[in-house]
Amino acid sequence: MKFKFELCVTSPQGCQVAEECRLDRIELCSALSEGGLTPSAGLLHYACSQSVYSAVNVLIRPRAGDFIYSTSEVRVMRDDILRAKDEGAHGVVLGCLNPEGWLDVKAMEVLLKAAEGMKVTFHRAIDVCADRMAMLEVLITLGVDHVLTSGGKGSAIDGVAELAALQQQAKGRITLIAGAGVGADNIAQIAQISGVREFHFSAKDTVPSQMQFRNPDVFMGLPGSNEYALQITSLSKVIATVRALCESQVK
Repeated sequence: MKFKFELCVTSPQGCQVAEECRLDRIELCSALSEGGLTPSAGLLHYACSQSVYSAVNVLIRPRAGDFIYSTSEVRVMRDDILRAKDEGAHGVVLGCLNPEGWLDVKAMEVLLKAAEGMKVTFHRAIDVCADRMAMLEVLITLGVDHVLTSGGKGSAIDGVAELAALQQQAKGRITLIAGAGVGADNIAQIAQISGVREFHFSAKDTVPSQMQFRNPDVFMGLPGSNEYALQITSLSKVIATVRALCESQVK
């Protein structure tokens, strides 16, 4: 099986980088500083209408924080899935838990019904669940296509041993995507040890704002946040990450 690459993007610029590199997929989202949230309707339309080479998977996460969702939030998530389907998105990325750290099956059934005909990825909610191996079996039973995971650690390289165990357990019944902290410096090692063949990364870089006038007394985010530094998707980092794996000895 050849390697597959999924780029996490939050802007038209990121979509353009994915297209230029002809990556397999993008995960379209917003607010990476919050772990990723559902993208705007405008960004969704742009990505789906402009993507030729990269399939568009849309993150469905209505707010930051935990993955326990109210009935109203599940309704919002369902409607966001239907909007993504109407725009022609390839798939959706989602995950719902209950307070005990187990799958919220009722919520998942609502969302999976809305996503019929699309590919479904269960995101890193699995990394904060009570039992990842048991969860994997339930997700297989539900017909989920992919699981995005760091192996229960802060980064995929730190969780690589569990990634290997989950990959062995999956036995081709569901596809694992290794994500969190994946880059040119570790992607080949993750692939070699875990056996995972699909990778999720953001290739972020920071560039200065073009604003010449600056008011240091105003913060649009948390106090101390830098309003004059912009996060972009780095073309050079994407190329380096893909090349590091493709030119490695991993088969």
